[in-house]
Amino acid sequence: MIGIVLVSHGAFAEGLLDAANMLYGADQCFALSLNPADNPDDFQDKLEKMVNKADTGDGVFILADIMGGTPCNRAMTLISKGISQGKKYHLLAGASIPMLISLLDNRLSASSFDELAGAVINDAQNFMSDVNDLMKKEGLL
Repeated sequence: MIGIVLVSHGAFAEGLLDAANMLYGADQCFALSLNPADNPDDFQDKLEKMVNKADTGDGVFILADIMGGTPCNRAMTLISKGISQGKKYHLLAGASIPMLISLLDNRLSASSFDELAGAVINDAQNFMSDVNDLMKKEGLL
């Protein structure tokens, strides 16, 4: 099964994992947060250990909270190194609960990492809604 590692600033990654466990179940899914007092190099070491733990042979998807932030940048370094060594890693930024649920739901049926990434991005976009607009259309506002 494809492993999943969530990385974020603060406790966001743990919150996503907690919500996913409540809504869906999140086997072989791990969370790592970068806190203000943390050293980025120590975070990198923890991330590498966590990705190795998540990878049982089918590869690992990493969901990062924001592109350009330290957790994502450190994951970029890790996946570049891993892919050059033949590992199957994929990194998506902009993590959300719809992304994580889609990843959990589709990781067993996708035929490739690229197909899985596309499904996750598509599903996440489809989950976004302007609820006020929907309520106005229904006459609720």
